[in-house]
Amino acid sequence: MLRPQVQLDHAQIVVGRATGALYVRVGDIWHPAMNLASARLIAATDANPQPVSESELSHTKRGPLLGIPGAPQLLGPLLSGDEAAWTICDTDGGAATTVVVGSTRGSSAHRLGRDQALLVTSGTGPPAYLLYNGLRAVVDLADTAVLRALRLEGRGPTVVSQSLLNAVPEAPPITAPRIRGAGGKAAGLPAFPVGSVLRVTRADGDEYYAVLSTGVQRVGQVAADLMRFSDSRGVANVIAVAPDVLRGAQISNTLPVQTFPERAPGDGSSNGTTTTVCASSAPTASGPAGVAFVVGSGLPLRADQTPVVLSQADGRGPALDGVYVPPGHGAYVRGNSGAGARYLVTDTGVRFAIHDNDSAHDLGLRTEAVPVPWPMLAVLPSGPELSRANASVARDVVP
Repeated sequence: MLRPQVQLDHAQIVVGRATGALYVRVGDIWHPAMNLASARLIAATDANPQPVSESELSHTKRGPLLGIPGAPQLLGPLLSGDEAAWTICDTDGGAATTVVVGSTRGSSAHRLGRDQALLVTSGTGPPAYLLYNGLRAVVDLADTAVLRALRLEGRGPTVVSQSLLNAVPEAPPITAPRIRGAGGKAAGLPAFPVGSVLRVTRADGDEYYAVLSTGVQRVGQVAADLMRFSDSRGVANVIAVAPDVLRGAQISNTLPVQTFPERAPGDGSSNGTTTTVCASSAPTASGPAGVAFVVGSGLPLRADQTPVVLSQADGRGPALDGVYVPPGHGAYVRGNSGAGARYLVTDTGVRFAIHDNDSAHDLGLRTEAVPVPWPMLAVLPSGPELSRANASVARDVVP
């Protein structure tokens, strides 16, 4: 007759075999617990509930309901390695926005190459952006120099959500650089007016140089074309010069063109079947990787994977519509800006802030939080903060 009582004396969290009701012990009093996360925080242990019969509990001291309404009921294993990749996608021109947590291997979607780009705009209208090399940059579609230099003639932008755009680092606008002293004499190159573009042939290909008042600056093909389409200085062709012609000119780096594509990228959606545009980021040993762009005819999921449709889903509105986290798993993450809040993301797509190290320990979060782009994390529905103090609040009724 004493054995069941001994089991209860040594247990911290139990679950009724018949009802599935969860209880947590505080001193010698057993309290109903709202969920497993609350029970673990109260008991200061990540132990699993021990099954007991309701008859055993009937002989114990009982207390009021404790816990955090809406805290996780299931605390499954955490994603790690390449499973910890984060991807945000828009389908059908921004008709739905979905966050996918985990590997996208096995799906029909594919990554854009470094020589490909996408022309997009938000559902609210201009400006248009070029997505390339993990960046987004404003492009003025009314500027013919920009259209020609990037070979965007005849291409209309794909509509994406502002949430997806926010997840992509922004580079300076791609536009023709302003050349100070254009038409004047260049230091060390008196034969070529400021604003000219020179071409030097190397063993491995051509290089382009902008002639500036202070010297020359190496530029990519796009920047060179922008300068010439904007003001060719009356010269029909790029001026080809021998490499030693530049010997007397100082090297400059004043033109803000370092983030421009080296060459005009190809159309990443040219196959005509692209209905989904994604930005994806995976962690590395030193932190989060840069953003990669993924396109396809559907979400980067296998046929047997289905995202959770959130209650806040609003289609083309600003809210996130769906989340996929592998069922039964969770993600322990933080924003990639460095120090800051840590979150547990469950397979229902909700993020829960972790109050402190003790709370993380009690919930079994023993590894380092994985850094992910904050804009992808910020769009998830936010649940209550998980802390021992919040979990210990007694409630006679739950609204």
